Order: sequence, then structure tokens, then C-alpha cells
Amino acid sequence: MAQFARPNSDISNTGWSPSTGTTLWGCVDEVTASDTDYIRGTSTSAVCTIGLSSVEDPLTDSGFTFRIRAKANGSGAGERWTVEIRQGATLIRTVADNATLARTWTDISVGLLTIQSELITDFSALSVYITLTSAGASESVDVSWIEFEIPDVPTAPTNVVLNIITNM
Repeated sequence: MAQFARPNSDISNTGWSPSTGTTLWGCVDEVTASDTDYIRGTSTSAVCTIGLSSVEDPLTDSGFTFRIRAKANGSGAGERWTVEIRQGATLIRTVADNATLARTWTDISVGLLTIQSELITDFSALSVYITLTSAGASESVDVSWIEFEIPDVPTAPTNVVLNIITNM
């Protein structure tokens, strides 16, 4: 099993707009990826930070996977963006670093290295930081889905729990 940290708040926003509703996070929080609603960045230096729901510490530093679905719109040289996973102000992992986006919906999935997972000390303070780093006139970037998969918390065997209760 796994836990999923999904978008649940807008922390900051300059230059991004929701396709429906009034929040960015509400357009990218689906359990299953859906392109029916999305957020759009329309100018270079558009930047937003979207908070992720709290999950429990899995007591392991392996098996972390971040996923995002996005596409570029326009006809120029290609829109570029940067995506980061953060805990507060601490950078955990750069997912895309001034990367060029395809013009069709594309799923991007990256795992965290152990050294990156070890940086997470507060599983209630995770966020995604998205910056549009290059876009010409009438060009934009759309993001339709974000999720961060984290291993489930291990369960203690029943006999261990009973021994602990019995020995209290």
C-alpha cells in the first residue's frame, strides 16, 4: 500500500490561473489524472506554490515517487519550466530544471533518492513550487495533475502489540 500527498492549498501565486473554480489546487488534485481542469501559466516568471496534504512518516527513505501531468501551448521555440518539491523553504528535489515541455499532455514521474527523502522531516509541510521560466507571447503551460506517492506506514505484528499491552 501507499500514501498519497495531493494538492490541498494555494500557498502563493503570481501568473497562474485555474481553468475552473477559484483555486489552483482544486484543478490538480484528482486521484486519477484528468485533463478536464488544469492550471495555466501564461508569462515568463509565473510562479506558484501548491501545498500538499499531510501524510504520515513511513519510517523509510525509499519508495518515494512524484508525478505531475503537463503540456505546453504555443508555436514558438518551446516553453520551459522548473518544478520543485519543497518542505517549507527546504528544497527536497528538482523535478524539472528549466526543462522544455511537450505540446501534448505528458506524465512526468520521478523517484527520490534516499538522500533527498532523508531531507523530509515534516510530512505535513510539503509543497510543489512551479515556475514558468520561458514563454513567448501567446504561449503558456498547463498542469492538470499532481501527486506525491509515499510508502505506507508499516504495521506492527499483532503479537508485538499484545506483548506491549500485556507488559504495561
